[in-house]
Amino acid sequence: MPDLSNNIKCGNSLIGPDFYDQTQLLFVDDEERIRINVFDWDKEFFEIMENGGFNVVIGNPPYIDSEEMVKSSPELREYCAKRYKTAKGNWDMYCVMSERGISLLNNNGIFGFIIPNKFLSAPYGLYLKRFFSKYSINNVLDYSSIPVFVSNVKKINVYPIIIIVSKNNKNRSGIYMKMLEQNSKDFAYQKEFSINTGETDWTLKFDLLEVLLQKIENISVPLSNYFNIESAATVSEAYEIKKILQESKKDDKGNFIFVNTGTIDRYSILWGFSKTTYIKNSYSNPVINKEKFLKLFPNRYKQAISEKLVLAGMVKRLEAIYDFGNIVAGKSTTLILKKENEYSLKYLLGLINSKLYTIIFTSKNKHVAMSGGYINVNQNQLYDFPFKEINFTNPSDKSHYDRMIELVDNILELHRKIVSVKTPDEKTIIQRQIDAIDNQIDKLIYELYGLTEEEIKIVEESVK
Repeated sequence: MPDLSNNIKCGNSLIGPDFYDQTQLLFVDDEERIRINVFDWDKEFFEIMENGGFNVVIGNPPYIDSEEMVKSSPELREYCAKRYKTAKGNWDMYCVMSERGISLLNNNGIFGFIIPNKFLSAPYGLYLKRFFSKYSINNVLDYSSIPVFVSNVKKINVYPIIIIVSKNNKNRSGIYMKMLEQNSKDFAYQKEFSINTGETDWTLKFDLLEVLLQKIENISVPLSNYFNIESAATVSEAYEIKKILQESKKDDKGNFIFVNTGTIDRYSILWGFSKTTYIKNSYSNPVINKEKFLKLFPNRYKQAISEKLVLAGMVKRLEAIYDFGNIVAGKSTTLILKKENEYSLKYLLGLINSKLYTIIFTSKNKHVAMSGGYINVNQNQLYDFPFKEINFTNPSDKSHYDRMIELVDNILELHRKIVSVKTPDEKTIIQRQIDAIDNQIDKLIYELYGLTEEEIKIVEESVK
């Protein structure tokens, strides 16, 4: 057996000796130096690095988000932000670990990491995708639908993939993504899909839906052409919002209603009916004082008083509500606001809450699915989302548009009524009306997009 004792090293693989070039760090004490534990790869593995680098780098890097890093390792975050291309936005530790791993390879080396699938959809993941796309992505194994990491102590919300990359830059335009799904406690099976990789968007193609999705793309334009798509809050803002969040009292004229993903349904908010959980606190009727909010967040205040749609952030089916200017939303949500054009947000609300838009969204974002069939929704995924334009000079188009707004107005009014009815029979009657209008909206959208009977069947069977 070869002697491996000199091959096992201990240190912070992200931090090199240049960490001490910062003058304020010349005076750190011994305890701090031990905690930081800089690592010089060129010195510790001299022969390997002198010959170009490692043949293989594999690992399961730490998953530490920006919020936790700011608290526990601010000096590490500051150091990495200056030296790693993937350290942009609310980046996670695994981003810079991946960049470091590939940088240690020789020109023909192979990299393999198990990392969360979140980078495929999170805005900060753009920079990691851009970095990976410089090289040859050999394979992506998706384990997000099965419980890879299990703990008896706490729930582990990690949805992992394994990515295999060759350092040579003979990149392919399309690769295969293998998705493992579980249909019983002990058995997992594999499905294989083609995936197109680019610097910004990695999109799966499903044979059954490919023709339909391509048809929709061909007659649509990016949603951001006509609407502003914005985040509701940053991580740092979220903690500031928590400080001014309070329970509602009788007189709420000076307050905004506060909602988050858990209190957003299709067309209706569950505020006052379901508990609102926000950064480990629970509220029955959360509100925010308008004057305090304006003082802390003047730009967010403009969002709050604007007409807008609020989209839930983790869903099985797209969920959006309409707000005329009285809601502050949590950081997990996405906001859509009007631009200067003819389009009503209510027209878009009908589209987003439809079956067709859910199947488009889930098909385009299957690679970031979480256990239980949930999909993460954020502004990054919505910029280029296919939007059906209306030719307002065309009588048929204008008629469909007007009918959509009429139906959406009706369903919004019914949702307002159903919360105040007193008997189960009354509730059943109104719910039947809601369901009927919901179906009318779906049929109207099928007509707008010119779907065939076969294509409608695909959508109806896919969204139950």
